[in-house]
Amino acid sequence: MWRILRPDAAAVLSNKKARRSLARYFAVMENEKPAKFVIAKKIPAEFSKEDSIEELWRKHEKLTKEFYKVER
Repeated sequence: MWRILRPDAAAVLSNKKARRSLARYFAVMENEKPAKFVIAKKIPAEFSKEDSIEELWRKHEKLTKEFYKVER
């Protein structure tokens, strides 16, 4: 249905420039890679309201590294 309403959207699927610049997007769309939000929601982030901002940033840095390990 969307191909009828948006032929320009269908055309971008075979556009080499779009595929190069949006490689990850196409990989997710074609189920070759998981979406980043799917990876992120599987990584537990434990914290307390009492944690200092510095402690929260340390946890963020640690979890970001873990995220990128999983993403590869």
